[in-house]
Amino acid sequence: MKIKKIEKYSRIKKIIEYPDHHFQDIEIKGHVCNFRTFYINYKNLLSLREKLMLKSINDKYLYYALDDVLYGLKSNPIEKDNILSLLNSAAISLQNNLCVNFFDIWIDKIYIHEMPKSNKFIKKNSQNFEFQTLITIIFLVKSSLPTKKVEIPW
Repeated sequence: MKIKKIEKYSRIKKIIEYPDHHFQDIEIKGHVCNFRTFYINYKNLLSLREKLMLKSINDKYLYYALDDVLYGLKSNPIEKDNILSLLNSAAISLQNNLCVNFFDIWIDKIYIHEMPKSNKFIKKNSQNFEFQTLITIIFLVKSSLPTKKVEIPW
């Protein structure tokens, strides 16, 4: 289990990557591809526009999804930055840990779960719960070995 804390973006609590053992590696056009799941614990609720944008980028390559977010949320830069930070941090983690090319990342599924921050069984008197959002993003990646530098004989 790898935990990476992100301090730059104040609304994101942490990103956790768990390797999925219930998914099998698949072979596409002679390349071995595997699934990677990211669970993102978001401190607040997502707006309706952010939810719609996240649901609309299912089954797309990452670069197409980033392009859709850039042009779809031009009117609200805060929402645009929040979604871009989610996708970029997961993509950078995949690139650093698995040597994945940016163009070989496919967004397979995105799930959004909203849940209260406090335990309703312990605090019986509180009626107004603060909510947080758990975003699950499943990527399909084609990983490859890092390229070895060719030594030039002098």
